[in-house]
Amino acid sequence: MHNPVSTSHPSDTASICDKCDGYSEWPYQCALWVILSGISNQIPMRVYIITIHCIHNFGSVFQSYGLVKYLQNEGYDAELIDYRPDYFRGGRNPLRKYSSIALNLISYTKQYKHYQSFIDKKIIKTSTVYHSIKELQKLAKEDAVFITGGDQLWNSFHPCGRDDAYKLTFVHKGKKIAYGTSMGRISYSKDELEELSKKISDYITIGLREQSTVSMLQQHTKVPVYHAADPVLLLNKENYMSFIGEKRLINEPYLVMYLAAKSHLLEQTIEHIANRQGLKVVHVCGFSKKCRCDYFLKATGPGDLLNLIYYSEFVVSASFHATLFSVLFEKQFCSLLPEAGTNTRIEDFLSYFGLSGRIVHTVDEIKNLDNQIDFTLTKSIREELVAKSKEQLLSAIVQK
Repeated sequence: MHNPVSTSHPSDTASICDKCDGYSEWPYQCALWVILSGISNQIPMRVYIITIHCIHNFGSVFQSYGLVKYLQNEGYDAELIDYRPDYFRGGRNPLRKYSSIALNLISYTKQYKHYQSFIDKKIIKTSTVYHSIKELQKLAKEDAVFITGGDQLWNSFHPCGRDDAYKLTFVHKGKKIAYGTSMGRISYSKDELEELSKKISDYITIGLREQSTVSMLQQHTKVPVYHAADPVLLLNKENYMSFIGEKRLINEPYLVMYLAAKSHLLEQTIEHIANRQGLKVVHVCGFSKKCRCDYFLKATGPGDLLNLIYYSEFVVSASFHATLFSVLFEKQFCSLLPEAGTNTRIEDFLSYFGLSGRIVHTVDEIKNLDNQIDFTLTKSIREELVAKSKEQLLSAIVQK
């Protein structure tokens, strides 16, 4: 465990009685230092994390859980700032969202309860809920470490990327760090990058999730920028087993399809894999059917989806975190890219791990999926990235 408290006394507490003769001219100071050191070592450093944790999205809740859990395991008093801006409520298409809910009310209610239970019980967060950057000003003078966490917080394609709360502009006293933060794409203008750089100029370090965005941002800021593992990877597979459980949700061999858009390419991909490997098709995403399937699960929670990925024979998705968990659990998988504004994150992740061939762009590429992934090298790359990321994060926290 990393020690979150440092001291400056010239002697070692474990052997202070042996060495105190060297400081006999300071007997009272020595005694006071021992008392205060003992007290301070029982008070963990306060760390606040701001990220997207409260929307009912598989990746959002697990990356939120991963970062706060890792820091707590390291001995820090870490919690998420319970920030819930109003723009989360309707999404990008409120009419479509609420129409879908009305047509699938029973399934939606079950799914809502699953996600809300996870957020309420598993994610450690502030007792106060904040709805605006003005309300966040209550934390402005907190003497603590503030971390901009994972997810696409700086991707201006989304509302959160235009929200200065995620750039910690409300913090006036605490230390600022970014870890696992995503810019989501590389198509930024010079003006956009310079504007972002001004707002984050007082950060200590910036750990970006996409390697391709590191040099892009570094050209516009003096703050050290490095490539960081997604917060999910700060925990190992065993840390997620309590969510997965020992009981399979589907008791026959299957492939799971998550979050891919309806298309001819999706249908052909599903048919090829299912027929070649003799697998049932489990469809889990949204309330409308995107492809032919044997199981259409509409009311799954975050733990259910982890279970489905972990026990599957193959994963087909357009989800960054479903792809990431496929790598962590060493599952055979392929990725169909989502909308253009967010493609970089999947492409960057798979390129870094030498798995770009698992992206299916055209029907002609489907046959490439017959080649099995050897995860030996992938595991080595992952472990090295995670070790370096942890070192960078913990060093930034204790940096004066």
